[in-house]
Amino acid sequence: MGAILNNRIVKWFLAYVIVFCGTGWALWAYYQHEYPTCTFRYKLTAEVQTPDGVKTGSSVLEVSYSHNGDWGGGPHPALTLTGQATYIDLGSGKNLFLLLTNRDSGRNSQMDNRDGNFEHAGGALTAFSLPIKIFGLEWFYGQEPKLCSDLAIASASGPIVVPIGNLPTLVTFSDINDYTSVKVVQPSELETDIGMGYKLLDARIEAANEPVSHNIEQILTWWTTIKVKWIHRGFAINDPLIFKLGYTAFRGFQKSDDRDK
Repeated sequence: MGAILNNRIVKWFLAYVIVFCGTGWALWAYYQHEYPTCTFRYKLTAEVQTPDGVKTGSSVLEVSYSHNGDWGGGPHPALTLTGQATYIDLGSGKNLFLLLTNRDSGRNSQMDNRDGNFEHAGGALTAFSLPIKIFGLEWFYGQEPKLCSDLAIASASGPIVVPIGNLPTLVTFSDINDYTSVKVVQPSELETDIGMGYKLLDARIEAANEPVSHNIEQILTWWTTIKVKWIHRGFAINDPLIFKLGYTAFRGFQKSDDRDK
């Protein structure tokens, strides 16, 4: 063993490994210091009055907030979302989805995901900005640890009501097995958009320890097939609304995949 360690080649190799590992650790430590991450898991629940009684749906989502810089030195959000849109089975073949995006909501959506402090609270929110805005917080780049602490404190008191005007885009399918039957729904006009006797009663957000929701393919049987078209075709103007919304409206994604930019 000693002869091996005294071998010049082995010494150079070991030195290289030590330097490489040390450099890698230093780079990792630097990145963690410069670009910390805050991860928060929450549940979004909604209740709808129907002719057959109150129907409830919920989804558990996990969002990670971080940032990075470009070659010009400007910061950009680095966001990751796992989970899926909130689904409410209204019975009698009717349905309601609270999406992950605010695109095409028709409710004065703000491009709140462009600002480091997420300062805009008006209109429909995205799944990223929803917990920050509803808990009355701010996020500034580089202060992700503070954001995590603030989220933990703000959510400790339990569920908080989400103003229906701040909910992400709502859609319904007249035939849930036909993606072309999609239609945007206004939260205050369910009777007009879905039918008499339907009314969105409330929506709530709360911190969650439950597993993240992952069954959208079982709810929307066409989802996997259409996702391929989403990826390769983009958002063709003449296609149904479902193509304009994109697959990221229904299931979690990284910011680099999001087209709400």
